[in-house]
Amino acid sequence: MADPLARALVDAAMEFHRRRPWTRLDGDAAFLIRVPDEELPLAASVMGQNASEYGLMLLRGTRAFSIMLRMILDDEGPEDVVHDWDMLSATFEPFGMIADELRRPLREAGFSARRENIAPVFMVKRPARNARPPNRTEMRLLLRCLRGVLAADDAGQLAPVPLRRKRRRVFELALAPEGGGRQVSTGLVPWPPVPDEAPAALDPGPGLEALPRRGGRWFATLITAPGQIRGDDRVLRIFVVVDTGQAQVLAHEVLLGADLQPAAAALGRLLRGEVPGQPRGLPQRIGFDIDSLQRAFAPALQALDVEAAAEPAPPFLAELGRELSARSGLEPGGDGGLPQDMAAWKEADRLCTEFLLRELEQVAKSRAITRYFGSKEEARRILEELEDLSPYGAFVEWFVSDYRATHRSQTLVEKLLASNRLNPAARVLLEARRDAELSVYRVDACVPGATLEVEDIFTGERHTVHDRSMSGCGLEGYFLPLRLTRVADWIFPCFAGPPLNESHVSRLLPLLEVARVEAGAAGPRPSAHALGRVWSWYLRSRSQKIELRNTDGDPLELLVAEFRVADAAALQRALAARGDLEGEGDGTWTWTRPGPPAPGAGDNTILGHLELHDDRLLLEVNSRRRLERARQWLEAIPGVRFGSSRAQALEPDQLPPDDRLPPGPPAPMAPELRQALEQRLESMYRAWLDETVPALGNRSPRQACATPEGRRRVAALIRSMAPVHTNGGPIDPPRALLLRELGLES
Repeated sequence: MADPLARALVDAAMEFHRRRPWTRLDGDAAFLIRVPDEELPLAASVMGQNASEYGLMLLRGTRAFSIMLRMILDDEGPEDVVHDWDMLSATFEPFGMIADELRRPLREAGFSARRENIAPVFMVKRPARNARPPNRTEMRLLLRCLRGVLAADDAGQLAPVPLRRKRRRVFELALAPEGGGRQVSTGLVPWPPVPDEAPAALDPGPGLEALPRRGGRWFATLITAPGQIRGDDRVLRIFVVVDTGQAQVLAHEVLLGADLQPAAAALGRLLRGEVPGQPRGLPQRIGFDIDSLQRAFAPALQALDVEAAAEPAPPFLAELGRELSARSGLEPGGDGGLPQDMAAWKEADRLCTEFLLRELEQVAKSRAITRYFGSKEEARRILEELEDLSPYGAFVEWFVSDYRATHRSQTLVEKLLASNRLNPAARVLLEARRDAELSVYRVDACVPGATLEVEDIFTGERHTVHDRSMSGCGLEGYFLPLRLTRVADWIFPCFAGPPLNESHVSRLLPLLEVARVEAGAAGPRPSAHALGRVWSWYLRSRSQKIELRNTDGDPLELLVAEFRVADAAALQRALAARGDLEGEGDGTWTWTRPGPPAPGAGDNTILGHLELHDDRLLLEVNSRRRLERARQWLEAIPGVRFGSSRAQALEPDQLPPDDRLPPGPPAPMAPELRQALEQRLESMYRAWLDETVPALGNRSPRQACATPEGRRRVAALIRSMAPVHTNGGPIDPPRALLLRELGLES
């Protein structure tokens, strides 16, 4: 029988995930939650904006808000804060990736799911302790906070503001006592007091003042070690000191929990020459990438005239992690077997990608870069200006899987598969890359942190693909050039080009067709590089200034003109006599012309609006040409004289500040209204079948279907139709109906 508390917690978390608040809230907009019977407010943050962790994080205790500030405003790394925080969280993972211990609340709730389906993860992390599932008191607190956030969202009041030191105001959500009336109240409040966080000084021990100077630069850090001691939930960390010039580990010490004094003792032994193979003496400088560690060591080091500096970790330290991975048998060249779940396959794929990148460093890429991007200069611009869209990752996947220096050459993947350097997991992953599907896919749905539902616009094949990051990027309705690799029971996507909209696809269709047809063929894919040219086109289109136009094709400019009126009654009679004005009966008129706008729908096209205020007539239009047309017939009316005109703001930074509270959620669209809208859209799409389309050589879709090439192109255009967004949710175009009417069913 399901536990009511656990069931309620799971339900609240899944509702939170369904609403996806991270798509609306800034990542630096942390807030406070004040809970009755809790002495201090909790510092809260909605996660998911960076498409990695999704959910709600809560920090407790006197340092909760100061730790949140350090993470957001000081951008401190995980080791600076995670070790110290008192945290509760509700996050989301595919069910199969959740550790068995953390599934306990799900079992108590009677929750079950397929391994690839998303599920909530409830976790508590106390200072210097490993993560664990919440106890019942913590479950109640987490449930109250989740319900409070949802209630604020229901009321349209969930509006935290980014934290700024100049403003020093933070959004607070106050929960009502259980069983009370109003569930939440919200507002901006002053920052809570930030306590002095000076760490306790660390003493390396006696006998250091007279040591000689050995010079050089060292670096010290803490690395969280995997695993824990049975029956002890304290965190294991390794204190490491390295010589940055020699790229050599000088000393290390295993730490348990929050006690850092053993690290100080280890540094003292190193300085005194008590570490085997190390001479005694003082370095010129020791760098730290962890702020609290630097400040703790600084007094003792400064007394020895050794600089304690803040600096990033040297790159070679990352090799420590790679060595651990190699020992696990997952890196190519190891002896491990096949992974058994998606998380292990994802980790194996990450290691395989790192291996390919190292292999890539050993081969010449100049000709390949020119072939893929068009030129070295174009490649430089794309890699710099579109870095956030991963063009280099797309190039790497093309290079290793499809690039051949000559038509007889092997690809890098083929060479590696012919060698004996690969373990079983790496071989499976490289075979999957070799056989990957390369096409353009419409994204129909996403489960953040888990999967995307996509359809190939050329074949109509549908796939469920698995990617934690990509699934949380709000890509529904976009069209993605992707490589899909099938590994065991899963399909992993990789970007092969920038995200496209419906307009992009129609203009790029011939180029996309070339890449797709070749990619679908057996054996070599000599035109797969065509997707590389999409990056150039995308960069040019993004840098072009968009000129907005109205339905007459005029440059869009919102104008308000004022006319002086000598005889208001005569003006009203003259306006009533015109056939192109619709009077509203309250001194307002709508200026129209027969026929629908192009593009658009309706019986008439609206050209402008008029309002009469005593002896002033205001005219609103959206172009200079419409203003001049209206002036001609308005000034022909006796007693009407043009006064002035002014432009209204179009750009967001030109608009006056809006200090209104955010509106509540829109009212749901009535079913009959949605049905009428769907019918209207269906009629428009049916009419499109007989309209000329530039992407089809100014033929109609029905005419283009006379040839096999035209049929392929029409089918792709139909499958690349984007949903129409309404207050009642998106409405999908009747793609299946259009394909069926043209005989193009998959």
